[in-house]
Amino acid sequence: MLGFGLAGAGVGGILGMVAILKKSDSGPACRIDNVCTPDGVDARNGAVNMARASNIALIAGSSLFAVGVIVVVATKPSAPASPSPATGFTVRAGPGGVSLGGSF
Repeated sequence: MLGFGLAGAGVGGILGMVAILKKSDSGPACRIDNVCTPDGVDARNGAVNMARASNIALIAGSSLFAVGVIVVVATKPSAPASPSPATGFTVRAGPGGVSLGGSF
């Protein structure tokens, strides 16, 4: 999730830069009062579409990154429990007899 989120944010940033470049390309075809030639209108519309796609990619990427952080934090293993003392029962047989032992 974290990787997809970062990738989405990267795509959004690239699309945003493309939108800025497309808008600057429309500058010579548009006057200061936003009256544009047909080529200028096409360039501005392309810039607006790229800006929308950039916003969508940035929002989706941020959302995926946030979900990834939540998943990582929520599934983080808790601290290990203190080791419990060993318990057991032993039987030993030898040439001199049998012994029983245990720890609790």
